[in-house]
Amino acid sequence: MKTLLATLGALALTLATTEDAHAFGAKPAEPTLPAPIPAPAAPIINQAKPYRYLELAKVTVPSFYLPNGSRVDYNIDLNSLIQTKINESRYLRTRLSTPEAAPRLIVTGGITSFEADVVGANVKIGFNKGGVLVPGQAITGEATIRLTAMSMDFLIYDRITKATRLSASTDQSLSNLKLEVKVNLANIDGSLDLFYKQVLSQAVGRATADVMKKLEDRSDFDSVYWAASITGKDESAGIVGLSLGAADNVRVGDLYSIYTACSPAEEAAGQCFSRFLADVRVLRAGQNSAEAKAYSESDSLVKIQAGDRVEVKTLVKIQ
Repeated sequence: MKTLLATLGALALTLATTEDAHAFGAKPAEPTLPAPIPAPAAPIINQAKPYRYLELAKVTVPSFYLPNGSRVDYNIDLNSLIQTKINESRYLRTRLSTPEAAPRLIVTGGITSFEADVVGANVKIGFNKGGVLVPGQAITGEATIRLTAMSMDFLIYDRITKATRLSASTDQSLSNLKLEVKVNLANIDGSLDLFYKQVLSQAVGRATADVMKKLEDRSDFDSVYWAASITGKDESAGIVGLSLGAADNVRVGDLYSIYTACSPAEEAAGQCFSRFLADVRVLRAGQNSAEAKAYSESDSLVKIQAGDRVEVKTLVKIQ
């Protein structure tokens, strides 16, 4: 009897200490909880930065004196170089006027100072705000000319409002950039061509890129004129079509404001008193068109019609 009780006691102890034991058989597996549902991603919201199209006015370099005493009228057209740099910027692009249409915005400017040293001769050439620098001594043979400083001013002008929208300048010290070239001053034409290609073009390119960045970084850049139009509306889907797309830097998440259309005559006269309709956010951007939906519940698409004007919505910047 004692042996039987001991056996039963050992069996009970074994069952009690077995990890997988259960009163009614094997312990069931822990229930698998469903994976938590991720919160919906916040919609992309961008400050719209579509390209502003500008007509580039002619940029020229004032005349100056070479060390051999010759006065140089630098009639090299810098527009091609400057146009390239503008079109390499983030949000500005050039466009030529046609008999049918001209860009509303004009970018113009010029080289306001340009100073170079004749290395080893203590002679300066060029011009600045004080006037043309006249070399103190004549040099007629070979010389190394080093560009030491140059400044450029640019502004964006609105043809319709007849007002300057933005302006910026650069004042660069170029002494550490080693922009220099060895020329033979007896060969004026060849010297000018070499100086332009190896020195002036580099300096103008860098200065133009610097000014364009300053213009684009200004806090009021987003208010510079830009407009597209509504191409149509799908009321059941709550979507409107925009006349411009990715080719004009319209991106998914960009915010735009819709206004009633004005007539061409009102636009030309600067008397476009249109009415705000709604803010929209871009859902899809094709190459030359885009689709957008109402930005918030308070934005109604009901009164929007094809032809209504689309403008950039300036977002409030939190400091």
